[in-house]
Amino acid sequence: MKLFEDVTIHVTKFFRDPELFDALARKVFPKLLLGKDSKEPVRIWVPASSTGQEAYSICMLLLEYMEAKKLNVPIQIFAT
Repeated sequence: MKLFEDVTIHVTKFFRDPELFDALARKVFPKLLLGKDSKEPVRIWVPASSTGQEAYSICMLLLEYMEAKKLNVPIQIFAT
């Protein structure tokens, strides 16, 4: 039973850590969006997403970042 609980974790601490969200907005998103035009989508893969919370959280953060920077780029987020 313990192994089953370890393998089927439904919530991760990564996305509840404000410092990591801040790092995405400060370090990752600027590099990810550098040179993107309005026709080339930004693609993000979120592995090990059991409920979709992680992908949804990253999408919200990316949309907020793009709005603040006045960027209009298509987004594709894949969660598995």
